[in-house]
Amino acid sequence: MSGLPITMAGMNRVGLLIFVAVVFSSTFAGLCWSAENEPAELGVRVGAGEASESKEFHLYEVQGSIPLPWALEWPDSQGLLGVRANAALGMMRTGGDSGVYVYLGPALRFGRQKWWVEAGTAPTVIAEDRIGGEDLGGPFQITSHLGVGYRFTDRWSTGFRIQHMSNADIYTRNPGLDYGTLEVNYRY
Repeated sequence: MSGLPITMAGMNRVGLLIFVAVVFSSTFAGLCWSAENEPAELGVRVGAGEASESKEFHLYEVQGSIPLPWALEWPDSQGLLGVRANAALGMMRTGGDSGVYVYLGPALRFGRQKWWVEAGTAPTVIAEDRIGGEDLGGPFQITSHLGVGYRFTDRWSTGFRIQHMSNADIYTRNPGLDYGTLEVNYRY
């Protein structure tokens, strides 16, 4: 098995992440109930960041988010902790090159009146794992984020998120990309 770019340690980490996600999601789903008034969102996201070798990357995404049927509501505080499915089609640019990627994954969102906080992770597939001379290791990546947002009307919201994309050491090369992004969403 010496020609494989995947390490055993990386496989163990991915297995552990999958196990934790399954246990967490089944436990959370059993404790929650449906929130019927949360809207879906469609929007755009732009950002900039760098890889581990300080190479600057730019990010452009068309993204969507739909509420899943599990949520905890706090009527007195008008707060809601919900599970959402996030998906994006994006493009990374650096050094005159670009690469396309797609991801789909869960996120937890806590919202109170107009403000919300969200954290999530998503398996990501990139079309090119070498962009602008940067070797990202392989086509499978994991994108994680932590963000805040503000609903300025019933239909429109904006947000900021810190986003990290890496392959969790499943390949021998794993530079990782860290971004700061801004987004605008239409809620429907």
